Amino acid sequence: MKNNISININYIEEYKNIIENTNLQKDYQDIIKLFRYLKIYFEKEMPEFKFTSNIVENNMDYSYFQFTNDKLRENKLKIVFVFIHKDFKFQIWLSGINRNIQEKYFNIYKNTKYNLSIDPNKTDYILYKDLNFNYNNLEQSLICLKKKYIHL
Repeated sequence: MKNNISININYIEEYKNIIENTNLQKDYQDIIKLFRYLKIYFEKEMPEFKFTSNIVENNMDYSYFQFTNDKLRENKLKIVFVFIHKDFKFQIWLSGINRNIQEKYFNIYKNTKYNLSIDPNKTDYILYKDLNFNYNNLEQSLICLKKKYIHL
């Protein structure tokens, strides 16, 4: 049987070395634990929203969970809470249920002050906001975040 997989053995060796010689696996597990905590916090604090049941871990590109309420659902929109691993950055996204909806709302918001997608047909969001957390006072950071950005 012929092997049709294309792999870079240097990456595999590098990964092996990282796993063996760093805390990467434990660090990743703690990030996901924090992310689960955030989801549970928002679910408890915002019962008017319906949350997806799972956190999606996307090959260490980004992890996310999404939620919506009646108003958003009527407009075929959702909110996505995202952690971008490479940039070590939390963001909140406004997304459509499909590319047509995203393009519609992109055109509505394109002349505003919001951080817009470069191309809503190639990204999973219409607009986004970078979020900052004080990890030493996470509870207060979450209260501020909820008041400031999630007031739909």
